[in-house]
Amino acid sequence: MRATPVPARLTVEELCKRLHDALQAAGFLAAEPVVATMKRGDGTRVDNVVPPPLSDTDTERLCRILEAARR
Repeated sequence: MRATPVPARLTVEELCKRLHDALQAAGFLAAEPVVATMKRGDGTRVDNVVPPPLSDTDTERLCRILEAARR
């Protein structure tokens, strides 16, 4: 029996591109997300994807899409 390959973990830069491409494909005119390096309480640094700012209308639309996907 062959083992199912585990997908490689994406870099934060790849995740930024994936988020941007997904937002554009859904019709959002979004700027590129950015990577922010945060420092945890224990002193370790973690890279986080910061989504682009969205208008009130786009935020409402994105919420409806995400809520529908949850059902």
